[in-house]
Amino acid sequence: GLITSIGKIQNILEKELEFSEKKFEPLINNFSNACLELIEAETELSKIKNSLNQNPNKLEEIDERLFEIRNLARKHKVNTNELENIKDNLENELYKIENKDRLIKQCEEKLNLLKKDYINISSKISQKRNEAAIILDKKVKDELVPLKLNDANFRTSITKLDVNQWSKNGWDKVHFQVSTIPGTDCGPIEKISSGGELSRFLLAMKVILSKYENSKTIIFDEVDSGVGGSVAAAVGKRLEKLGSSMQTLVITHSPQVASKGNSHIKISKTRDNENNLSSSTKKLSFEEKVEEIARMLSADKISEQARAAALKLIQEN
Repeated sequence: GLITSIGKIQNILEKELEFSEKKFEPLINNFSNACLELIEAETELSKIKNSLNQNPNKLEEIDERLFEIRNLARKHKVNTNELENIKDNLENELYKIENKDRLIKQCEEKLNLLKKDYINISSKISQKRNEAAIILDKKVKDELVPLKLNDANFRTSITKLDVNQWSKNGWDKVHFQVSTIPGTDCGPIEKISSGGELSRFLLAMKVILSKYENSKTIIFDEVDSGVGGSVAAAVGKRLEKLGSSMQTLVITHSPQVASKGNSHIKISKTRDNENNLSSSTKKLSFEEKVEEIARMLSADKISEQARAAALKLIQEN
């Protein structure tokens, strides 16, 4: 009825237009445009209505689809908005299954290229290792002399591993071998060396390798284990020399080694009345240093002879 009413108003205004000197002409145009817009809107509404009438079960179909979506979400234990990712992943897996032969071939080609690169790099690393081993063996041999291992021999053994043992470090197995008796063949360092000899080999290597490290502090925990007398003194002198170039901390029970230090800290353990164990440290004065080294020489009861021996050890530095 709205379009009809506008049409009637237009007719009235057009009749009045003859006597109004065109006052109503703009208004008539506005009503005319409005009428056209309403006719177009009515046409669109009719189309929508007709489309709905053609599919009266549309709402039911939508409900069924939403129900199915929720079921799928429960099945995959995800939110409904994650189903699209699930779908993409399943399609990707299906693609891999359907094209497995081609994908396997691509992977094999890529693997062969990577293997060639690995062989090339490992070969260069192995060459560098063998060159470095020659230098290391000579330097360790020189370092063993002041550690009272003049007749010992040191050798770096480098062998190629089986393919299934290759790793990110290359295809070499590096093992240190030694002999401590002249004329005998070198064997694994952990089997041939005694505890004291192993400590000295370790000290020799640490001294050499420290020159290639950026560390400013080296800590030795009882590196003098298993040695005594002149050998312990030799170890102490080597540690003293090392301490002149970098900060060297040594934990020791050897008076020969302790006497070579510049600064001494005594570590003690005590129990309180409730049997709780605690550790404490104390920096020693020179007199306390002499007393402590004397105690290391003579156990609990410190004699004047022990104090004299301790002072002699210190003055030998």
